[in-house]
Amino acid sequence: LKLSTTDSHNANAISTSCKSLANVAKDEKTELEKHSRSTPLGLYAVAAHLIKQGIFTFDELYAYLGPDEQIMQEACTKYMMEKNQEAAKISHVNLQSTGTQTTQQQQQLNPTHYLQYQSEIAVPSFLKPEENQKLQLIVALLNAQANQAALDALRTLEYLDPCSFEPLRKAACDQISTIVQPLYLPISTTQLLFPSNPPPAKPTAQQFSDFEHVAIPLLRIMGPHIFHDPILLTKVTRVAKELLSNNAIAHFHAHVETLTIEVFLPAVALMNPNPGYTTELWKLLFCLHYEQRYRIYGTFLATEYESPNHALVLMKELAGQQTSRVGKRIVKDATKAYGRVLAKIVVCNPFISFDKMLDQAIAYDNLIGCI
Repeated sequence: LKLSTTDSHNANAISTSCKSLANVAKDEKTELEKHSRSTPLGLYAVAAHLIKQGIFTFDELYAYLGPDEQIMQEACTKYMMEKNQEAAKISHVNLQSTGTQTTQQQQQLNPTHYLQYQSEIAVPSFLKPEENQKLQLIVALLNAQANQAALDALRTLEYLDPCSFEPLRKAACDQISTIVQPLYLPISTTQLLFPSNPPPAKPTAQQFSDFEHVAIPLLRIMGPHIFHDPILLTKVTRVAKELLSNNAIAHFHAHVETLTIEVFLPAVALMNPNPGYTTELWKLLFCLHYEQRYRIYGTFLATEYESPNHALVLMKELAGQQTSRVGKRIVKDATKAYGRVLAKIVVCNPFISFDKMLDQAIAYDNLIGCI
């Protein structure tokens, strides 16, 4: 498909090409559904390359892709509501339950991180690869390195929490890793222990620009979902610390505050207890003035443990419940044993656990020494 930018009928040609491509996608999808097969990924790759070349934009193709916008909004609203209600039920006490039922519920609510929690709510259809052409096209844009188009598309669908869609999350992680790697290589542990000859080249101004204008917006859109890739999260944290120390990017302190509030701390709350990463995060925060650190903590507590961050709301309830359970059983003779259990909870959600422990110590004087 070749369109001249000086063609007076260019707008009509672009509209026609978008409709044609969308019709091909729909016809292909209808035909393949008869055989229980999904739309070929090559079709999305073709559209992504056409968008990258400027033949047409994502917005021009968006209207012809499924599912319908209203259907997605209604399904998303219902799903978020169910997830928030599910999290709220955890802290409720059922006075009519028997002892056996209570024990079973406690065993089910014993996870130390988000991936161990088994939700009964089914994944909505708009997050299934075979159902959502819009998210699949964004995946193709990321794979084609059409970064600006992908960012614009992600902002359009941000209300869906698009990085819950696994293929999109993996593609975003791959793109961030590609941008971060040149900045990370000179400061990597491998390079420090086993220096290469010749040493890795110093990052260029363009690489710094890509990190600021592509990687950081992608990280903010991903939010806590980056906890699925702890290695990448560690690399980003180390690069942020290095840039903060060297003032490589102007006004980077503001970026660090935003990333810590929206990405680093929420990811810690959801991930498997990882003292190694929390140490790396503290090294980054230690570079900031204490007033900045306390502003970060306060903003995080005020904004992130709220709807629509249903995963963080869930972990807040679970962490509070587990801390209370440990606090009720802790005695002087078993302080170490319960301390180890409590450490696994505190390392992920320290603010919630410490608040709960302080409340219990205020209510029961005999717990002060144990805590």
